Amino acid sequence: MRVQQNDQSVKMSFKTEAEEVIFYSSANGFKPLQASKNGEWWTVTINNTKKMKYFLKTDENIYIPECKMKEFDDFGGELCIYER
Repeated sequence: MRVQQNDQSVKMSFKTEAEEVIFYSSANGFKPLQASKNGEWWTVTINNTKKMKYFLKTDENIYIPECKMKEFDDFGGELCIYER
């Protein structure tokens, strides 16, 4: 995973061979955000946030990428935590 941040946004890129990647985060109430593909990388850009929880859906399957911090959700799964 790659993260680029500035004062206005956070750009996150994930490497996967999936045909479709959807990003869900607490930054927008877990509304689906379609990632765009660039070679092997899928990228999403969200408004700048100091902290959020997130996960991906790749080809309709829940996917938790490599991340420094994780926590369990209310459904027995895991979420990644991004903290600036």
